[in-house]
Amino acid sequence: MNRNIQTATRNKNSLAARIVFVAGLVGALAVPILAKDEEPAQWVIPPGQEELLGKMLGAGEKLPGGCRLAKGDIQYSVINAVYNCDGKDVSLELAHPSQSKSAAGKKTAKFAISASEGAAPDALLDALVERAKASEGDFAWQVSTANDPVPYEQSFAGKLTEGPMLYVAGAAALLVIAVLGFILRRA
Repeated sequence: MNRNIQTATRNKNSLAARIVFVAGLVGALAVPILAKDEEPAQWVIPPGQEELLGKMLGAGEKLPGGCRLAKGDIQYSVINAVYNCDGKDVSLELAHPSQSKSAAGKKTAKFAISASEGAAPDALLDALVERAKASEGDFAWQVSTANDPVPYEQSFAGKLTEGPMLYVAGAAALLVIAVLGFILRRA
């Protein structure tokens, strides 16, 4: 009789350990899968578009409103352009139309153009819209998610994305569950 009680207790502990292990395994595997749905897609500018963008922004040309491109900079998903217009600097931002931060400004099929600093002359904005429309057929945005490599020199060094960390957390959870299962089985 005493032997049957010990066997029944051992079977209960073994069953409990298996249930805990399977539940933990399912939970640990579900964490990275569920996290992928939370990563927002973003339109980014792939390398190789610099010459086209320079032409679109009027590099080396005098533009309406007495403006000249003083500086152009690609920042992952945004093009920042600084124009000198009759001695005053005006900063413009070109982004994908779905990701524009400003409701004001002008839009084309592939770009939202808005002033980020200073008042841009309407003639400059109109000229940039026409230039963008004429060239945007050759421009291609790229869709990126949080786990994609950064396509430009800005690599966010030292910042880990959530994806790899979730896999590490899942592996750690599996290890803890395996150790608990082993301990429960020995008890």
